[in-house]
Amino acid sequence: MKNFFFFLTFLIVASVSAQNLSGKAYYESKTTVDMDRFGSREMSEDMKKQIMERMKSYLEKTFILTFNGTESLYKEEEKLETGQGGGGFGMMMGSFTPGAQYKNLEAQQILEEREFFGKEFLINDSIPQLNWQVGKESKQIGQYLAIKATAIKQ
Repeated sequence: MKNFFFFLTFLIVASVSAQNLSGKAYYESKTTVDMDRFGSREMSEDMKKQIMERMKSYLEKTFILTFNGTESLYKEEEKLETGQGGGGFGMMMGSFTPGAQYKNLEAQQILEEREFFGKEFLINDSIPQLNWQVGKESKQIGQYLAIKATAIKQ
């Protein structure tokens, strides 16, 4: 029914001082919908275009990861509302909106904001301990060497 296209833009601005790594990463997510399958085939091209414009703010999002050596905060970039309502689609998408996620490695804690059908929840959880196995595969990404590691979550 939907044709998903995920585009990830990764930009890191990092500063390194005495083994203290910190910075910000920006992620861009875009989803497309095949209007021929989503809506009626009898819908005019103009009407399809109007619907896509209304849904654009729900289908294109930017996320920001702010981090240092022990903490990280991952959240959606805040944007001003344009005043164009997405109608029922906006209500449906807003019902399952993931909120900000905070992790503290020293305290082994995850805090996550969730909105579910108009009610806001704060989920407090611990970070699960994983047994990582470092593999032999590696890849050069820019000036960094990435080494494959796997863990099995039980």
